[in-house]
Amino acid sequence: MSKPRIFVSSTYYDLKFIRGTLETFINEYGFEPVLFEKGHVTYNNDFSIEYSSYKEVTKSDILIFVIGGSYGTKANKKNEIDFNTYNSISKEEYKVALENNIPTYTFILAEIVNEYEIFKLNRNKDITYSTTKTIEIFKLLDFIYGLNENNVVTPFNSIYDILNFLKVQWAGLFHEFLINKKEQLNINNIKNAINELKDIASRLEKYNEKIILQIDAKSAKELLQEKQELLQRKELEKSFNQFCDTTFGKFILKYFDFDNDQQWVDMIIKSENLISFLKACKVPQKQISYIVQNDSSENEFLNVKKIIEGFI
Repeated sequence: MSKPRIFVSSTYYDLKFIRGTLETFINEYGFEPVLFEKGHVTYNNDFSIEYSSYKEVTKSDILIFVIGGSYGTKANKKNEIDFNTYNSISKEEYKVALENNIPTYTFILAEIVNEYEIFKLNRNKDITYSTTKTIEIFKLLDFIYGLNENNVVTPFNSIYDILNFLKVQWAGLFHEFLINKKEQLNINNIKNAINELKDIASRLEKYNEKIILQIDAKSAKELLQEKQELLQRKELEKSFNQFCDTTFGKFILKYFDFDNDQQWVDMIIKSENLISFLKACKVPQKQISYIVQNDSSENEFLNVKKIIEGFI
């Protein structure tokens, strides 16, 4: 089973006790500590020792950077790979972690932090500090505090401050991991729901296509019916005009002025015979009796009525 690899970066001799305690602490968590003095760094004969340490940093999951009063061994700028190094190997290990987006926890001896505040007020003055022999430590703090991210910095007075801080942080990471798992589960559920909706949408789309086809067919039928009705309307209008030009039509128009051909059609349809039509047209009774005596008038009316009913 894979384990998180925790790289411990610091000067060695002045922080030897802290490094040993961190190794035990990391092992108790079930993680894999990486300390160069314990043989955890794989050395490649083709490269320098410090490059092997930098390479091991890139293989780690977390870097713990502990800063005490000693500055440390200077990095070799003539290395086969130019890391754009700072002045010490521990600085360079820290920078490699930053370049590879490896989470870092930086612990600085509280006395160093206190004197760093004095240094910031007296940068250009020759002052002897009680906690360190070189101001390069303070320049390193300038760099660390100047970072916009991945610069978790904690002062410490004893190793227990470091251990307690890491306990809280790693518990928080584990809790965040569990929350992310739940969120991922929710995301997966949402994705499944979306896939189901896509499937439903696909089915609805096919169903809608059928409906659209049906609607189009219906629209085509309605359009055809409208055209048919328009033709019928034109035929009725033509018949009405022809009726008005006949002797019988001219006679009717003397007594009744039709508003339009539709009124003429309605009156003919509603009239059962010629007499009822003449009465609807307000023809005087004497004239009705005269017209009825003409056998052909009744037949002409019935023929017109039949033609009109055929259009409707």
